[in-house]
Parts: sequence; structure tokens; C-alpha cells
Amino acid sequence: MAEQLPTISGNLRLLVLLERICASETPVTAADVMAEMDLPKPTAHRLLSTLETEGFIRRNADGRGYISGLRMQRLAAGMVATMRHRAAVSLVLRDLSEEIGETCNIAQRDGDAVVYIDRVETKWPLQIALPVGSRIPLHCSAAGKVWLASLDDDQLRPLLTCSDLERRAPNTITDPERLLDELRLTRARGWGEDNEEAIEGMVALAVPITDGQGRLYATLSFHAPKLRMTLDRARGHLHLLQRRASEISHLFLQGSAT
Repeated sequence: MAEQLPTISGNLRLLVLLERICASETPVTAADVMAEMDLPKPTAHRLLSTLETEGFIRRNADGRGYISGLRMQRLAAGMVATMRHRAAVSLVLRDLSEEIGETCNIAQRDGDAVVYIDRVETKWPLQIALPVGSRIPLHCSAAGKVWLASLDDDQLRPLLTCSDLERRAPNTITDPERLLDELRLTRARGWGEDNEEAIEGMVALAVPITDGQGRLYATLSFHAPKLRMTLDRARGHLHLLQRRASEISHLFLQGSAT
């Protein structure tokens, strides 16, 4: 949010504001909008409020700025991923599921949860039902931990303290300090784990999918019943999971260039 903008007509203000928020590497504040778009304070707040209400942007974890929301992320995915790229991503997901032999998912963050936006089911009769559109809390899911770990400690501490760390399964981490330690480990190693924390009897691994600027765009994960796969065995598929996530990131870059 550095360059000064020319005068913008009323009809374009929301679009230009959305463009600025999506392009910025840091959360955009109302003061940024006022200064760069030469808008009075009430107008800047009204535009931000409109975009937030409609789900195109959301407040950053520390509450001091705005970043792109789930609706904007879905819109961007639909624009850059033509049917050719979308089919290619689905093919990567299907190949990964066949290689691992378990259900694989792509998820994005929506508030205090992750939402599955694409999924390929395992061929095993024993499956864990988490269809596209399912919401899993951030604090107890492998994908959610990847999203939380993308924040620094100063952002995480107030967020975890104020969050409802609901116990969902036997190993759900409900203590903020323990969860902070887990997220530090997640950040350091580059992947998230779920060891019966979201659903009893389920293990999962998740890795980041990044956009053209290296920012977290989505997560790639797989989950399995613990009867069929231990967490140690799941870690054996980590390299494959990371390679497939890199392929999806590359497809995203190709879509952005078309």
C-alpha cells in the first residue's frame, strides 16, 4: 500500500480497495485507505465494513487491519483457475489420494475454522465423513494449525487466549500455552498434525499451498482412521504431500499468468 492513487470514481472504489488489500503483504488499516485513496474517514470505514460484511475481507488476528476473506479467495481461485487448471488441481489431488490410499483435501480458512473446498475420497469402505463444505476448528485440525502457525507469537497469544478451545476429541489441546508450543513446532517444521484432536480415531497431516508471492493460500492434507494408519506412518507420506502441494502452487502460478 505505498503508491498514491489517482482520483477514483465511486463505482470503482470497492474494487480498487479490494485490489489493494489483496496485493498488500501486510494487513491494511482504515488509515491506509484514507491516506492512499484520499477518502474521508466515514467513507473508508463504510467501504471496509461493506467488504467485511459480504465476506470479501476479514480482520487480521490482531484486529488492527484487514486481509482477504474466504469469499475473495474463492473468487480469486475461480478467476485464475480456468477449467483447465481446476481439472489439473483435481487430478493432482486424485493422484495423491491413490498414492497414499487415503482421503485427501484442500482447505481454506474461514474465520475460526478451516473449510474443505476440494476432496477425493479413499477407496476403502471405512471412511471418515468430512465432505466439501465441512468446517473444522483451527485449533484442533492439522490444516488449521498450518493457518495459525502462519501468524507470529504476538498475534497468536491474544487470539488463543480469547478463543474457545473446545475439546472435540481425546487429544484436543485446550490449554493456550500448550497450543502455542504446538504452533511454534508447526511453524518450525512446516507442517501440521492432528493426532485424534478433531475426531476420535482419526489422524491427519497438512502442508501449506502458497500463492505467487509465497503467501499461504490453502492447505493440502490427508486424514485416515487410526485403525488403518498411525501418525508415525502418516509422517512417512510427508515428502509426497509436500511435493504435491508444490505442484498445486505451480498450477496456481500458471493460472495467474494466463
